[in-house]
Amino acid sequence: MLHCGSNRRVGPSCVSGRVSTFLMVLLVIAGPLAGPATAKVETWRQEGPSAFARAHKEGVVISDNGRVRLGHSVAPVGKLEAARVWDLARTADGSILAATGDSGRVYRRGPKQDAAWSVAYDASDSQVLSLVACPDGTLVAGTGPTGQVVNVSDPHHPASRPDPKVQYIWDLAADSAGNVYAATGPNGQLWKRSREGRWSLVYDSRSTHLLCVAVGLDGQIYAGSDGEGLIYRIARDGKASVLFDAPQSDIRSLLVLPDGTLYAGTAAETGPSPGSRS
Repeated sequence: MLHCGSNRRVGPSCVSGRVSTFLMVLLVIAGPLAGPATAKVETWRQEGPSAFARAHKEGVVISDNGRVRLGHSVAPVGKLEAARVWDLARTADGSILAATGDSGRVYRRGPKQDAAWSVAYDASDSQVLSLVACPDGTLVAGTGPTGQVVNVSDPHHPASRPDPKVQYIWDLAADSAGNVYAATGPNGQLWKRSREGRWSLVYDSRSTHLLCVAVGLDGQIYAGSDGEGLIYRIARDGKASVLFDAPQSDIRSLLVLPDGTLYAGTAAETGPSPGSRS
């Protein structure tokens, strides 16, 4: 249900269409049984997201072109002692892990409904920016501002750095062979770590930061940038092309579905740039 600022209620009738048209019929009777009733029809249109700017949304989602549809249910999963959550990952047993700042911790919540959050890793960096669960079950985290890639599953937490100039591991992804890809800043580079632990540069973009990375079903790599809002597609032979140029400045997240569909989350640039975070 969606409640508009004028106390109008938008329910299931608007879910199926992009434009919601409402009809209000006012019956005006000239006198008690004095003659036939007359009707006056008034219509109004609520079209586009701006029409719902003053609305209170409850259980619905409004797209950028004004389409109203049912939303997913949302429920809290406990409070974290953290200023911000940068990334989430789920392990094979159903546990959820959260990469956080500004204390640089990875929190873990077990698969049980009433499970509590516990600290799985406490980094020396102030930010744990990214997480990925590898096919073999290993959990890997990326940090900032020293650009470390850490094996969280190992009790000794061994870490490596793609390059001394890398400061931010904004996102991580793993392919079926166990290779790990890191989207980094402040030089907009995409790095690959082999199963043997060797780092190699996959793509050096013109962007200041590559903020996200995903692996396609065909082995192609996708990376999202800041500044120009570009999604790069990097083929197996290392050739890169621009797949999408978003109207927003940042590509913040990428997701490949089981059928190969690629989704991207975007953001407009506001406040300090990523490079100013520490």
